[in-house]
Amino acid sequence: MTCVDSKPQQPQFAPIAPIGIYEQMDAETLGTYHLLLVQEVLAAPDRYAAVFRRPGMFIILDNGVVETGVAASADDMIEAANVVGADVVALADVLGDKTATHKASIDMYHEIMSHADGGLIPWEWMCIPQGTSFTEHLQCAEGLYIETKCKWWGIPRRVANELGSRLQLTIAISQMPSAELHLLGMSRSLADDIICCRLPAVRGLDSVVPALLGAEFQELKAGLFAQKRPEIDVGSWLYSSYTVNNIARIRSWLKRPTHL
Repeated sequence: MTCVDSKPQQPQFAPIAPIGIYEQMDAETLGTYHLLLVQEVLAAPDRYAAVFRRPGMFIILDNGVVETGVAASADDMIEAANVVGADVVALADVLGDKTATHKASIDMYHEIMSHADGGLIPWEWMCIPQGTSFTEHLQCAEGLYIETKCKWWGIPRRVANELGSRLQLTIAISQMPSAELHLLGMSRSLADDIICCRLPAVRGLDSVVPALLGAEFQELKAGLFAQKRPEIDVGSWLYSSYTVNNIARIRSWLKRPTHL
């Protein structure tokens, strides 16, 4: 686990892949900035610990709501966070629902804090605002900050997909006290993702797309819109030079957005 004070200050890319693909990555491709899915960590805790519980790693633990439809329980988040030595833990959210997200986040926050030794936890919180409009997302964020004082914010890709861009919300939440932002997933507009990543408070972006395309021997291409994701069973993923090159390519675009 990395000390929070040493978190990266340039936009980083966190590749999402099955554990079998992570295990084949060299140090450069793997990188040190990661978002890990709670359900995947708990399915193979020893393997995840071997890859990610190392000095210099910066780990965000995601609650898995996009993949499973329901955020993981507080107990599961605690267990997985301890497995990988998480630096940031995402509180629960409910897709598209401001009110339910507020309740789910606060309930999880209080449940985990009730188990904390002396009220201390070894990670920072991430809140993920939800809603159906820019105003609802921002109101959700403001309400969550009042109760949790969280510093990390996850900006969902559905904001760009449904509202056209994450930029307005990303800028607004960047003004929250001591805000650190992460873009959750690559949206349909890769250009918008990269523009948002260039904002000073944004620490990174995660996506399964580069590794998924690599598993199908496809190249990640520059353009206004993200490529269609191939349908492939997790157990069939292959690690190839396309995987390595795709991850290197998106990292270079985050540093030099004029490529798009």
